[in-house]
Amino acid sequence: MNAAQSLKRNEKAQHLQVIQTGDENFYVESEQSKIAYKVSMGDKPICCCPDFAKQSRNDPDFKCKHILAVLCSTPAEVCQASVLEKRKAKLDERFIINLRDKDFVLYAGLLDLAHQRGLQRLEVELIQFPTKENGMEAVCKATAISKLDEHFVDIGDANPTNTSKNIAQHIIRMASTRAKARVLRDLSNIGITALEELGIDPPEEAPGKEKTKSQATDSPNDLPDFFGPLNS
Repeated sequence: MNAAQSLKRNEKAQHLQVIQTGDENFYVESEQSKIAYKVSMGDKPICCCPDFAKQSRNDPDFKCKHILAVLCSTPAEVCQASVLEKRKAKLDERFIINLRDKDFVLYAGLLDLAHQRGLQRLEVELIQFPTKENGMEAVCKATAISKLDEHFVDIGDANPTNTSKNIAQHIIRMASTRAKARVLRDLSNIGITALEELGIDPPEEAPGKEKTKSQATDSPNDLPDFFGPLNS
């Protein structure tokens, strides 16, 4: 199964109705809602659909769209045999900062949203250590893996010229944060740039408190040059 087929299967799973009949037993309706397939979520998920029977022979870890539908659902807390509600991942607006009339998201908000969307693992690898020879530039590679076994990879760099004076003392950590922010944006399908990618000092106050633009970040004159001049 190629990437396009896998993506199509994941999208179909989002629209299938799931019914729970036991702690680990579920029924998932077909796309036409004419039949329900039994799914057992034990140590190894099993589905009675023809697709699972065929594909699992060659791939022991194969998950059909019915199994994926269960994985993407919120289990009922009390009622048995009740329809499960789909998780509705949403970016908390408290983590959005406005700068130059443009919205930016805080790394904490991306991490929160990624967990809502099933973040399973987040790893960072330092691939370039900052030295005088490379201009004190650190480069990190981040890998995010979802519970549906989707892999997202991106890199982040940081050096004294693209960070503020305070952050320049923590080049490696900033490169790591930028790499993680970018990969979490991919996983969460967020097009808003992370504030940490700008290389400015983070807001002093916690998200949720009302701030002016000058309180939310550095003054405009402190922004890195590579972001261009302010609009008049």
